[in-house]
Amino acid sequence: MSPRDFKHRMCSEYHFPGLILTLFLLILLSQPALASRHDIRFEQLFLEDGLSQSIVGCIAQDQQGFMWFGTEDGLNKYDGYRFTILRNNPENINSIAYNHILALFTDSEDYLWIGTFDRGLDRYNLDTEEFTHFLHDPDDANSISNNFIYSITEDHDGYIWTGTQRGLNRLDKKSGAFRRFLHDPEDPTSISVNTIRVVYVDRSGVLWIGTDGGCLCRFDREAGSFVRYISEPSKTNTLSHNSIRSLYEDRSGVLWIGTVGGGLNSLDRSRTRFTQYRNNPDDPFSLSHDQVYSILEDRTGALWIGTNGGGLNKFDRERGKFIRFVNDPNDETSLSYNEVYAIYEDKSGVIWLGTYGGGVNKFDTKRKKFEHIRSRANDPNSLSHPIIWSICEEKDTGILWFGTHGGGLNRFDREKDSWRHFRHDSGDPNSLSADIVRFVFEDSRKTLWIGTHGGGLNTLDKTTGIFTHYRNDPDDPRTLSHDELRSFYEDRYGDLWFGTNGGGLNRYDRKTGRFERYASDPNDPQSLSNNFVRVIF
Repeated sequence: MSPRDFKHRMCSEYHFPGLILTLFLLILLSQPALASRHDIRFEQLFLEDGLSQSIVGCIAQDQQGFMWFGTEDGLNKYDGYRFTILRNNPENINSIAYNHILALFTDSEDYLWIGTFDRGLDRYNLDTEEFTHFLHDPDDANSISNNFIYSITEDHDGYIWTGTQRGLNRLDKKSGAFRRFLHDPEDPTSISVNTIRVVYVDRSGVLWIGTDGGCLCRFDREAGSFVRYISEPSKTNTLSHNSIRSLYEDRSGVLWIGTVGGGLNSLDRSRTRFTQYRNNPDDPFSLSHDQVYSILEDRTGALWIGTNGGGLNKFDRERGKFIRFVNDPNDETSLSYNEVYAIYEDKSGVIWLGTYGGGVNKFDTKRKKFEHIRSRANDPNSLSHPIIWSICEEKDTGILWFGTHGGGLNRFDREKDSWRHFRHDSGDPNSLSADIVRFVFEDSRKTLWIGTHGGGLNTLDKTTGIFTHYRNDPDDPRTLSHDELRSFYEDRYGDLWFGTNGGGLNRYDRKTGRFERYASDPNDPQSLSNNFVRVIF
């Protein structure tokens, strides 16, 4: 058996991929324009929680759901419970190149890219835990142009783009060669300056570049040239400032531009017109600060703006008002620090903030209030049992499935507010095999798997309502090893793994419909350590 089969990254009593449960309580007032610091309860992660350093300038999430934070003293990996810190080791070439992290990005292949302060670009393989270093070489025109890496992104063709202190770079991942784009004073279609603070690819594949004092640029891929959008104070509807720190395209196609000193801008590309949003000291509903370092539109459509000194802003676009969230020393649930350098929304809808001195903050805009779903006696259109072991959401339909402790399997259609119960029936061989359901999950082929306590494993034909059973047969070593199921996992190869309560680990062969068992052997130190497998990851 290969090492990948027993490579576990994170353990918890129950595993819900991509889901972080019960992070905090969010209370929203009914009047958005009158919001105060109490509207959101921020949860903070500080040094005492294991964060390596309180200056957090960049955030990313990998496909496994782990959060990554770049600080000035190491790369931090967070599993929802604890931090793992990756630092440079001068004696280990495979360690991260430098501890001061300026940029993070996860690409389409789930590589983590790290931009460092004067030590170039790193690529981190999350599976092998190996770093590949890309450094500027003055004797190699195909190397990266500079070792200060401010921003990283990937275009629709898979090229990696980096903004550096000296030029824009495009990396061909297959060849490892960089193409440099540098400012040419004699060419008005070249990049406007060499200090590139932000690179951003919009949904249509257009590359936008924010420079330090050289305006906003758009890359014309066909011509290989750049279109410049320059601040002209004497004209209305132009860019407010030529120093750009953040870029973001919202769901309606509007490009938002955060500047260093000129506030926030929105660009109507159909008319090439900018709208400016500035701080007005006399207007508490104006932008809180004119240095805008981070922008995000969350999945609910709310636009968040992180500033360098004015805290966090939520922009009410209908009313044209900004709602401010700032640090209150007397409120431990307020924003920890008013310099918000990074905003990131994870797969479960939690918003993470990186601050310049206040560590990490997080909150969840969806958690406005909790709706209680209860089991009601004699009501077939309710949950069948109050104890829930597992929850699964169908990817295509949003249907929710609940595994209960004695009430069988429950199906909940949220749109129709209707429940359907699947129970064990000793007189029906096509029914659920047992009413204690320890897990439910939908695999990559849309098959619904149900693990029971005492009834083995089931799959459900959602069209006919017929269950197929996989049970232990003591006389057949290619059957399931034990009928008490506890855990599941589908790996990247599509193999299905099942953990049992005393029978070890099982791998299901889809082609043959048979199981391969992995059990603890006291005489074999390379075997499974224990036959009670509660979590697989």
